[in-house]
Amino acid sequence: MRVLDDTEAVTAGAFDLNALLGELANRTATRTGADIQGGVRDLLLYGGLNLSADDLRVQLEA
Repeated sequence: MRVLDDTEAVTAGAFDLNALLGELANRTATRTGADIQGGVRDLLLYGGLNLSADDLRVQLEA
């Protein structure tokens, strides 16, 4: 999964909401807590919820 940072613009094809939701819903996938946090962060920022990075106070795992 590709995680976008705050300064990177989302362009057509760079964010696939259906794919992200599928990844987050997949209970059999092996992923780290940081992967899940990154996916949720991307969902909040780029999923059509009209939130910006300033609206989120998220500390991602290293």
